Amino acid sequence: MRFPTRAESHVAETASFKRLERCIPDHWIVRYASERDYGVDCLIEPVMKPGGPVTGDLLAIQMKSIDEIAWNSTAEDAEATFSGIKVETVNYWMGLPVPVFLCVHDRKTDEVIYARVKRQVRHRYLELEKQDTFGFRLSRKFVLDLSTDRGKVVFLVSFLQEKARPAFARALTELLMQREAFAEYIKYHLDRDSFMEVETEELARLSHFYNTVRIVADFSGIDWTIPSIEHFMEGDQKLFKHDWMQIHERTQDSVLRALTPIFLRVLRKGSEIVGKHEIHYWYAQDPILAKLADEITLNPWMLDNIEKGLAHVQP
Repeated sequence: MRFPTRAESHVAETASFKRLERCIPDHWIVRYASERDYGVDCLIEPVMKPGGPVTGDLLAIQMKSIDEIAWNSTAEDAEATFSGIKVETVNYWMGLPVPVFLCVHDRKTDEVIYARVKRQVRHRYLELEKQDTFGFRLSRKFVLDLSTDRGKVVFLVSFLQEKARPAFARALTELLMQREAFAEYIKYHLDRDSFMEVETEELARLSHFYNTVRIVADFSGIDWTIPSIEHFMEGDQKLFKHDWMQIHERTQDSVLRALTPIFLRVLRKGSEIVGKHEIHYWYAQDPILAKLADEITLNPWMLDNIEKGLAHVQP
């Protein structure tokens, strides 16, 4: 008698999904796709802690399985390439409105390695037009292990950075277009009468400047050590004890002095990301931002005068 056989590829696929499930905290929400032909196996909704709010944040996972990843060394930062992803699939991933991760299950070690799809494509955008398949670079630094604090933080930082890409583009465009105006804004509001009230309109402008710089800093991987605006406002109340005022000029001075060094860094770092590392992608998707960043990357002296004019400003 003849019976159906269990294909090895089906066994490997099942094993990879079981391994993926063990990587994901129980309080995260996993929605498996009923149809997987288009390149997404599941959608995951991270929940920051058990009993925490379900915010609607989503990321997409494509799961692959391989006998053994061919690492180029035994070091902790060893690298390998996972080849053979169709360009059509990559284009589909790039069009999705959520971060996408390619997860590769190494059956020999039973590890899952993840790659940030959209970031790699932005860095190597021209390759999409030159070949039929795309190879993703894997790194031992990105083992999917969400059971440890470090593993969870590294993965969530990757997710949140990618999620912030549209906001990064808008924020960097504004900072580059108005860099001279922002520099003058900083200088104008320093060393004023400490006891003067900051009007609501000016406080809104300060908050907007703070948030704009932070968006670019977070996406660019620049450490953010500045307390929140709310923290500064609480300190203002404790110092002045003026319940009818939101903040005084002295507090605004402190915020701007803390922001200025990071403002100067994000102008260069953001321009470098767009105008150097990802230039072909941005010229295809956002030519205005690409042109602004490209000009500064090619002519770094364009920021020299701004930096000189703010050299005296320290936190």
